[in-house]
Amino acid sequence: MKSDKSKIFEYKSIKKCSINDTKLKDCSKFLKFISSNNSLYLLDIKPKLVGRALLEFEYLIDNSSIVAKKVHNIVVKGPKRFIDIFQIIYISFVSILVSVIMGILLDLESLIQIIKMPVPVLIGLVAQYLFMPLLTYAFINIFNLKPIEALALFIYGCSPGGVGSNNWTIIFNGDIDLSAILTFVSTMSSIVMMPLWFYTLGKRIYIKADIKIPFFKLILNLLFTIIPCLFGLILAQKFPKMKKSLMKYAKKIIGFMIISFIVLNLVSKFYVFKLITWQQWITGPLIPWTGFVIGALLAWLAKRPTKQIYTISIETGLQNVSISFLIIMLNFESPDSDYALLPLIAVATITTVPLWLLFLLKRIISKKQKNRPKFFEYSTEDQKNDLNQAEIFLNQVKM
Repeated sequence: MKSDKSKIFEYKSIKKCSINDTKLKDCSKFLKFISSNNSLYLLDIKPKLVGRALLEFEYLIDNSSIVAKKVHNIVVKGPKRFIDIFQIIYISFVSILVSVIMGILLDLESLIQIIKMPVPVLIGLVAQYLFMPLLTYAFINIFNLKPIEALALFIYGCSPGGVGSNNWTIIFNGDIDLSAILTFVSTMSSIVMMPLWFYTLGKRIYIKADIKIPFFKLILNLLFTIIPCLFGLILAQKFPKMKKSLMKYAKKIIGFMIISFIVLNLVSKFYVFKLITWQQWITGPLIPWTGFVIGALLAWLAKRPTKQIYTISIETGLQNVSISFLIIMLNFESPDSDYALLPLIAVATITTVPLWLLFLLKRIISKKQKNRPKFFEYSTEDQKNDLNQAEIFLNQVKM
């Protein structure tokens, strides 16, 4: 007996059940498969990790020297627990709620102004829906990921911007109106751009993965985000005070949902961490990290203001990973879904590490500047007195 993936399961024992052993507890369950002419072998294996493996048997035919071989497919699926069902419901809820908040916070007046001057939005869309899918496809091939993992990352690479980008835009003093508009426009565009990429360049990947997501299902998954966003936009117009009230708590709500989303995935999918390879830890986060650079470079080449450069950079890099999770969990079955989520877990876990480092560096620099001694400090009254004295001196000189 041989196995091509011993880490998937553990061999414990093998038992032969013949016609004389039918009274045994284990053998009695399979009485209809046992006769005087054949025997049944019961293999006891213990699953260790989710995945697929080939189990090869070698045995002698009628006690002769002829060796026969038989290969069996072993599939170990992920557990079906309450937390797994809750995870799907929670991710769906978070996607809907975040989209509603995004629609409510969108400033229509700023949207009209941006439409009149569409350059920053066009730069953001080009970075999001041209460079990011191509960049993802390149990284997938460079690091030679498995087809199922490559498919998951490609879905992520074609996803629209996420609401988390709005919080980081505020932290780095970016253009918050532009950030909200870019997130909204990229979300609305996803209904066209994601299927376009998925059924063209992505076709090469899902054929290798032997998995195809029907067009209707993909559109339905995207509507989970688009319809609530439009609903939030309508709510904001009917109840203008709602936006002001929500602005006080939006950052805390979105921050809580992002953290809870990461924690829930860590808890529910903790068993798959043993499967994550160094290629997945590198490839997944490299996509958003390179996206930061591409977004900033395109905005800089277009001679945009510093605030817009920060904003377009953050919007390009921080894509909506929850959409990718949702598409995979609703369309892939275990163990395929578990392996597809591996690079996405890496993305969700460490994507914002460079932003946190820059934020801490910014805080340290600002503290040093505050503590720097000030040699010349003038109050408004001092300045007035100096001006008055200067006028008196000039009048004396003229006299």
